[in-house]
Amino acid sequence: INGTTAGPMLKWLGLVDSSETREKMIEAYKIHFRSEQIDAFVELLSYTRFRNVDFGLVKFHVPYLADLTLLQLTEAVEKLKDSTPPDKYRPPQIDRVVPYLVDKNDPAAEEIQERLNKAVFKETKDQVARSRKIEERKKKRALRRERRNSSTLKFMMTGEPFSTKEMRLLFISMVRAAYEHQINEGELESQHILAVALEQSLEQAEADVQGGKPLDDFQYLQRLHHSGKQLTGWIKSHTRAFCCRAKWGKLNRVNYLNQKLENAYVEQAMAFTSAHKRAQFLFQEQLGGLHSDLSEAGKVVMAESQAQVDMALKDLDEKVNKQVVRLAVSHKFCKILLNKGIQYIERLVGHGLLKESEAEEIVEELEHLLEHVISCNESSHEGEMDISIVEVGGDGEDHDLRASTLHINAEDGHQAEDTIQESPAEVASSEPIHLDTVPES
Repeated sequence: INGTTAGPMLKWLGLVDSSETREKMIEAYKIHFRSEQIDAFVELLSYTRFRNVDFGLVKFHVPYLADLTLLQLTEAVEKLKDSTPPDKYRPPQIDRVVPYLVDKNDPAAEEIQERLNKAVFKETKDQVARSRKIEERKKKRALRRERRNSSTLKFMMTGEPFSTKEMRLLFISMVRAAYEHQINEGELESQHILAVALEQSLEQAEADVQGGKPLDDFQYLQRLHHSGKQLTGWIKSHTRAFCCRAKWGKLNRVNYLNQKLENAYVEQAMAFTSAHKRAQFLFQEQLGGLHSDLSEAGKVVMAESQAQVDMALKDLDEKVNKQVVRLAVSHKFCKILLNKGIQYIERLVGHGLLKESEAEEIVEELEHLLEHVISCNESSHEGEMDISIVEVGGDGEDHDLRASTLHINAEDGHQAEDTIQESPAEVASSEPIHLDTVPES
């Protein structure tokens, strides 16, 4: 073998990839990447906190979803339902998506819509029967587990039960783990100021609990937000000291700062309430059980946590405009999708399926889109449709969507293990694509 024959010989032996082969592989991964992102999109729509996401905004910021078809949406919903235990399945809220995808000129559109409605809302008799059998088997297994030695903390504890102080510290560690889970899921960025603030709130809470005070990590976040409002007010009052009024009016910097502060407050409320709900679920699971209650100390901690969740949602409802909440939630939705996309590409590199040089261009594009979402200051986006969906409560009255936009259940970020949710039969509807208020558990 000499220099002239080395290249062909290595290719024949399979020791080097041709550029044509690599290009085909990259294109194949791009197709799979889009399929993965459509699946992630549909799964996120099944979380109650994202039920009012504006798809017009999403497809503006996440261009690889801009050409999503009704058939692709239907297939993704069917995939989610087929891969989820019937008693765990929560239908994705697609009311604000379908109007963008319906093509009246497509002869198959009606048939696809019927198929989609069936995938989202319908359960066959066999599925209902299977759900009941699964639930019965689960209860029997849980009962047997509780009758023998269990791996839960409750059964591993010996001696005196945990004090209220120890329970609070344990709960804080669970909240911290919930924030880590959000980082791993692409919902939080580890070095972002929001993640730092949430961690600092737990450090402050730990110090307070060590001093004999109750669980109250939300107070730190409230003070942080108040400081931000004061800073914005100071900048506004000293506008003339920085630049002329005409230039300031053109840049509209104060309004920009206010909007960013409000967006951050909404994201903070989402992360905070979701983390506490996840921690509550695990706390009950580990220290209580299916057929037994928590200790008195455990009940105190759970009550303190729930009081903070209620306070966070009430605070948001009073301080932030409904439309701002909707925009912030939709932008957050886009950021999660793009972060999940980056994580997917990084996994391909980690598994040796993509070279770093090949992944670099894709990641740079996703990061560029992510920066565009973060810096977006628009209240309307090109291609948005006016989709009015009125939510009606059990009392027959229309309800403000500010707090309901952030109805957080334990299934958000914890869907595979959650049992605190309504069954498919409870959310099923014979009406096509209709959104009802999802009750909190």
